[in-house]
Amino acid sequence: MIRNLKTLGLAVVAVLAMSAVVASAAMAENFHSEVSPTTLSGEQSATHEFTTSVGTVTCTTAKFSGNVTGTSVSEVTIHPSYEGCKLSGININVTVTTTGCNYRFFNVASKSGPVDVVCEIGKEIIVAGPGCTVKVPGQTNRNSVSYANNGSGAARTVTVTAAVEGLKYSTSGFLCGTSSKENGTYKGPTLVKGLTEKGVQQGIFVE
Repeated sequence: MIRNLKTLGLAVVAVLAMSAVVASAAMAENFHSEVSPTTLSGEQSATHEFTTSVGTVTCTTAKFSGNVTGTSVSEVTIHPSYEGCKLSGININVTVTTTGCNYRFFNVASKSGPVDVVCEIGKEIIVAGPGCTVKVPGQTNRNSVSYANNGSGAARTVTVTAAVEGLKYSTSGFLCGTSSKENGTYKGPTLVKGLTEKGVQQGIFVE
């Protein structure tokens, strides 16, 4: 009798575990496009803000680009580029160098999920100005980013809104001092379009 109860208990545990896996898979959502490959092109639809202990970086231009192979994928890698940037805390113009670094979006559930900063060995995102440098290294599972579908058919786009907290960064220079912290934030919306290899817009969406 005891042996049967143990067997039944193990079976119940197995069923519950399998149900949790199935439920998790059902909640997961993918990035979809109408064609493969698809070029992703995004621009900030309102000013993005990267805030650290030395102030907030804003840029007049923030653009994002990437390529997706397949019409339904679970993760997307995007390369950011920034121009016309200023660090408000100490009121200086800065350049933002993103060479060798990308953002990776994945594990979408209920149209939101984390983001990784993925950098090649020896590379970091570098915010540099007179007397102050801020470096952002590669890091994983920073929360969170949300997704909203817009339009219909080939005109479908996705608004990606960052509200990321707990970013790691380091500072150096006589204006901002030397430190390493994990309290950086990044926020702002981006409108992302999908394009064919010939530059014709095609619908993209998260579902």
